[in-house]
Amino acid sequence: MKRMIISGIWEDSWFMELNTKLKLLWIYIITKIDQRAVWEVNLKLAGFHTGETYELKEIKRAYQGKFIEIQDKYWFVPTFIKYHHGMILSRDSNFHKPVIEFVEQHNLIKEIEKVGISIKQGYVIPNDMESVMQSVRKYWRRLPSQYELELLSKLDANYLDQALRESSKYNKQSVAYVSAVIEGLKKKKLIEEAKSREEKARLLKIEEKKSAESPEAKEVFAKLFSDLKKELNIIPKQELRRSK
Repeated sequence: MKRMIISGIWEDSWFMELNTKLKLLWIYIITKIDQRAVWEVNLKLAGFHTGETYELKEIKRAYQGKFIEIQDKYWFVPTFIKYHHGMILSRDSNFHKPVIEFVEQHNLIKEIEKVGISIKQGYVIPNDMESVMQSVRKYWRRLPSQYELELLSKLDANYLDQALRESSKYNKQSVAYVSAVIEGLKKKKLIEEAKSREEKARLLKIEEKKSAESPEAKEVFAKLFSDLKKELNIIPKQELRRSK
């Protein structure tokens, strides 16, 4: 499970006022939190990993307003959603569904609205630089779902190029992966629009050869074009040998 930490946290006045052990615990929490922005409270385990001893009263006083306690067992952190899912949650996104279900189940709609997060029906196209940056970060080390692929293809090209350039300063490998997804999506569309099976197969072979130039492109090609290869009845040589 991968978690992203925004470097600006070190300049956050609230975080700066924490002592060292409470800063360490907060970093622990936001890296152990699940997709729904929920941490199952276990201070004994947290203390074991951080080498510190924590008192619940001290933590609640220091982290006041940063989490919502649920059934004395879970902490819900709304700002996690902001940085990992974006400012708008869509009911059509499989990535967002667990978050929306949890929020609605525990009547937390108003709590996420306090940090500027809203829930929408249907496709949501980011139209500002911050939202596009958040979209790019989400796809660093996982292939987007079909919904997210369509969303990615509709992002403002100028914002997207800028987001990729900015992100490459921090994670070149991940940005190379995102770029490969974007390029692969464009190529897939062109191949699918080819008029004949022969032309589709020819273009597919060309793109497969090109994808071998980088591990990111090769990984993306394998995932994006697997269904198309089956449709065209293109069987990899190693699978053909095993079937004989």
